[in-house]
Amino acid sequence: TDPKVHYTTMVQTRAMMVNTSAGRLAQAATIAVRYSAVRKQGFVDTKQGESYLTLEHKILDHQIQQYRVLKQLATAYALKFTALWMVNQQSTIETGQVGEIANTSLLKELAASSAALKSLTTQITLSGAEDLRKCCGGNGYLLNSGIGALTCDYLWQITAEGEMIVLALYTGRHLVTSLTS
Repeated sequence: TDPKVHYTTMVQTRAMMVNTSAGRLAQAATIAVRYSAVRKQGFVDTKQGESYLTLEHKILDHQIQQYRVLKQLATAYALKFTALWMVNQQSTIETGQVGEIANTSLLKELAASSAALKSLTTQITLSGAEDLRKCCGGNGYLLNSGIGALTCDYLWQITAEGEMIVLALYTGRHLVTSLTS
């Protein structure tokens, strides 16, 4: 086997982590959007003498809720397309046979890209899932909502396969080397 296979395994793992980040943010966004479409808060008509039984707004009707929730939903889509690009790039260096590499010319570039994207997408996902959890108000910390557990279970991804600062430094070094050579 080519010794660079070990290197490509790390790149492939990071590519899959980019893909996982998109999926986790999409799950959190789905929970928050559904909650926001059902939960009501704030009376539609606030005239004096109106009963507390009058209609209320869905919290998704509030602009700030729309901004927060839909921003994370859009980000999940962006991460998904980024993950697809990363997986496609990974496939350009593989032959399809275990232990064989077809093209090593892009390996350094792909390693730097996977390092940067892994660190960035996991951080974006964790921050986004936490914001979405907060968008669910008091229900966001309840186990039955699913979003609190999802956020906590995802936390380890930030440091797995390389911590954000270390990966950023690695990518920065690659960029500087590429520009000066």
